[in-house]
Amino acid sequence: MAEILRSALLGDDRYATEVCSDLIAGALRSDATVRPVDLGPGLVAVVRTSADTTARVLCVHNVTDEPAVFQPAAAVVGSLTFVRGQVDTDDLGTGVLRCRLCANGFVWFGILDQAK
Repeated sequence: MAEILRSALLGDDRYATEVCSDLIAGALRSDATVRPVDLGPGLVAVVRTSADTTARVLCVHNVTDEPAVFQPAAAVVGSLTFVRGQVDTDDLGTGVLRCRLCANGFVWFGILDQAK
């Protein structure tokens, strides 16, 4: 968990080449901009933006021993594509994505389309 969180905050070129598509790889490189976002208590979340601003990734880490629920739309606008981690999702019939992370879990989503 610590290595994954460190990679989300500081970047890791290894993840940029091993675990994601060219569309979002730049956002995981060490020269990406990192912007903290608030998705709720117990969650450490950042949006990583590539140096050329063409790629973005939402990294969410639950740093508690309890499950946590969040809505990505509270932090970003755009379509999401799964990159890494494990998360349960639903929309409760509302059309708004809701994510549930297990205790100490994480998820990374590539963000396509508009910036927020």
